[in-house]
Amino acid sequence: MDTGKVLDIDVLSKYCAFENKKNHEKSAKSNFRGSRGMMEVKGACNIFKRSLTFHNARYTKYLGDGVSKVFDAIIEENIYGDEFQVEKLACIGHVMKRMGPRLRRLKEKMKGQLLSDSKRFSGKNRLTDSQIDKIQNYYDLAIRRNLNSVHAMRQAVRAIFMHKLSTDENPQHGFCPIGEDSSCGFKRAEATGSAYKHKNNLPVAVVEAMRPVHKDLSHPGLLKKCVHGNMRNPNESVNNVIWSRVHKSTFVQIEALSPYVYDAVCTFNEGNSAKLQILTNLGIQPGEYTFHVLKCLDKEKLLRAKYGFSQQSKENGITEKEKKIRIKIMHRLLAMEQGCFDKKHFWLNGHHRNSPCIKFKPQAIGEANCSVFASCVRIKAAVGKVSSLANEFGHGRNRD
Repeated sequence: MDTGKVLDIDVLSKYCAFENKKNHEKSAKSNFRGSRGMMEVKGACNIFKRSLTFHNARYTKYLGDGVSKVFDAIIEENIYGDEFQVEKLACIGHVMKRMGPRLRRLKEKMKGQLLSDSKRFSGKNRLTDSQIDKIQNYYDLAIRRNLNSVHAMRQAVRAIFMHKLSTDENPQHGFCPIGEDSSCGFKRAEATGSAYKHKNNLPVAVVEAMRPVHKDLSHPGLLKKCVHGNMRNPNESVNNVIWSRVHKSTFVQIEALSPYVYDAVCTFNEGNSAKLQILTNLGIQPGEYTFHVLKCLDKEKLLRAKYGFSQQSKENGITEKEKKIRIKIMHRLLAMEQGCFDKKHFWLNGHHRNSPCIKFKPQAIGEANCSVFASCVRIKAAVGKVSSLANEFGHGRNRD
């Protein structure tokens, strides 16, 4: 079960300001002794050991970075016994990026060597950087589109190299996906009934030289670790939230670091509204403004994720400046709806003068804000009409 939240943390430090003073053991701030590389191992083992105590659960799957010493230490500890073995998963984002670097290293290694057809490995009509990029994209799609089956995933990887071998005389697209939306041009043409001419294919000698790379990256053991379809992005997101509170380049002791980490985890799990429960537990009753502001911060975060960087905004071709203006206006409108700002602040801050706000689609904002935009349009129209009447009256009086 993947909750998407942080279930446990372990803050370790090997620094103590009183280390050289006598009788400081009771007030020592350091809680770890050893090399810096073993700190991550110690923290991971601590988290696994107390999973039953804290959550009455066992962490049977491990999705970490490429460093294997943490996982090796967990296996060596045999925390859950022989009955429950921890399984190591692979980040599909890292696996999908392996094809390009492997082929580029092979290209560099084969530089100057002749293949079985007495020609070089790279060059015109051979393996080029453009061809490597295409194969990398195909490998990406092969994993993403077949997460439910190792066999289908492996077959899709095999289809990449068979596709590159195909010619007009000998098409080999038996493993390529079918349909009009297929990544294979031959299958798309076959589905629509149009003609297709093979180009950018690779010679047999080049594909044979690439066979070791294909064999390694289509191994069932590797692909089995990708069936879960998860990435390490949530881990990096948690790190980013922590470092936004205390920068990595700024040294702090553990008593200063721990509150930052706990606050970051609460915010990551429940949003800024988690601070309301913290204040309540401390015996501090949050005020109305505190409640509304924290709620608005969470709403703005969701709004930014939904509209600010959506694919639809990119497809509409709006400029970055217009996008920032739209996001700012929508933040203010949402805040007005939640009661954080009243209409007076909306007009005083001049948001009504930003022309892009008129371009918003009402269905993307909600009926609660349509009246604000309608008022905005009416007021601008009224101001324009009054200005034109005033100018006309003034000019007429001067002529008389």
